[in-house]
Amino acid sequence: GPDLRPSQSIAAADALFEEGLRLMRQGGHGVPIFYDPKIMKKALARFKKIIRDYPTSDKIALAAFYCGEIYKEYFNDDRRAVMYYQRAWQWDPDIPKPARFQAAVVLDFRLHERARALELYKQVIEKETFNQSNVHFAMARIKQLTGQPAGTP
Repeated sequence: GPDLRPSQSIAAADALFEEGLRLMRQGGHGVPIFYDPKIMKKALARFKKIIRDYPTSDKIALAAFYCGEIYKEYFNDDRRAVMYYQRAWQWDPDIPKPARFQAAVVLDFRLHERARALELYKQVIEKETFNQSNVHFAMARIKQLTGQPAGTP
């Protein structure tokens, strides 16, 4: 649920997280021609195991983010991707990954749920300033969707 909070470093969860990242790279993350769905499913299983078995781990929000990435990029399960992105920022509002941005783009361009996307684009401008390219895209998209200026970050 949305109320989990990452609160402690757990060695077993950290090991699963590193293994999940390694499997993602091995499965072709970032290099689509090397994509291997079997390996990506293994990576997904590692991240889900962290969430299920170590709900207080300081890796749960990042694990949720990577679950969202896998569902979005490799399994075309957009609703599940958005749900995992949402869990990522719910569990860690200051997550250093573009969870809100990724969810907004999926909602906007794939699911055509523009009202929800618009709210998330606004949150990107406020909370995900670590990626200025995403902030500028969010501002431009808000303007396109509303016809109003989005303001400045």
